[in-house]
Formats: sequence, C-alpha cells, structure tokens
Amino acid sequence: MRLHKLEEKDFQVLRGPLESGRQSPKANSGTLLLAIPLAVFMYVILYVVLGWGQDFPYLYQKQILFVCFAIQVTMILSSIIFAVPVVYKRNENLQYAVFIVASQNLFTIPSYLMTIFIAAESNASNSSLLIFTFIKLLLGVLVFVTTCVRFSILLKKGQYRKGSKKDKSRVHLEKKSLISIASSVV
Repeated sequence: MRLHKLEEKDFQVLRGPLESGRQSPKANSGTLLLAIPLAVFMYVILYVVLGWGQDFPYLYQKQILFVCFAIQVTMILSSIIFAVPVVYKRNENLQYAVFIVASQNLFTIPSYLMTIFIAAESNASNSSLLIFTFIKLLLGVLVFVTTCVRFSILLKKGQYRKGSKKDKSRVHLEKKSLISIASSVV
C-alpha cells in the first residue's frame, strides 16, 4: 500500500485538534501573535547573551547570525500577516504551515544553536566545532527521516483511524491536559 492510496479516514485521529477548536484558525492567530515577542526574546538570548564573542569560527558565526535574523524577520512578518482574520480565513492551510514553522522556530532551532554556542565555550578547535555541528545536523536529519518513516508505517497500518489505539490514547491524554482549556482562553 502506498501513501497516495490512503483515504481521509486513515488520518481521522490527526484532525482531533482541529475539530476540538484547539488549533482552529482563530486560536492559531492568537498563538502566532504570542510567538512574536517569544521569537524576539529567543533571538536576543541566543545572540546577545550566548552567541556574542563566541569562539565559534567567526565567518560562520556571522553567517548564522544573518540567516537567523532573516528567518526571524520573515517569521514575524508572516505571523502578523496570518493573524489577520481576512487573510487566515482565505488561507487556512498556509496559516497552519506558518504556525508549524513558527513553533519549530521557537522550540527546536534555538535549542540546537544553544548547544552549539555552549560547546563553543570549550577550548575546542574550530575544526572540531565544525565537525560537532555537522554531526548534530546529521543526527537531526536522521531523527527526522526515522520519524517520517515510522509515521508512514503507522498510517499504512491504520493507526490513525477513529477508534484505534492512538485515538484512544490521544482522547485520554486530552482529557487530562489543561491545554484545551488554555487554548480556548486565547
């Protein structure tokens, strides 16, 4: 069975957050606006507190700083644009994509860069720091590929259909979670 042969019922469990309103366009709009000051805060922490004057190879540090600054500006502008009701009502799919990228921008990339900057405080040579960086990137890519393969296997096995084990565990977890209450307030 190939992925293109999957039907909507195979993804039914994944629609839970959308159907409950936790990840509705309106809720995502508020979250995107909240992500703006958090993104600025993370950028300041990374580059003013941790990254300033690091021993990381200077050329690469400037390049990383520039790329991350451009990404932050792009994410902030995208968050503002997709928080406007006129825009997100016509482009819900794009808003959801921006929402996913913004969450990755807040919670994964900064932690990756923090470990690199903290490692740069050691007395390691530039070449060993670059090797460390590439190894971490390779491990990240391997985790991503493994996750994609596992997800596609579970989809093929029907693990994300209504009534499946994943559905029951998700419903059970959502009943115990305060996230649904907090998201309805936003």
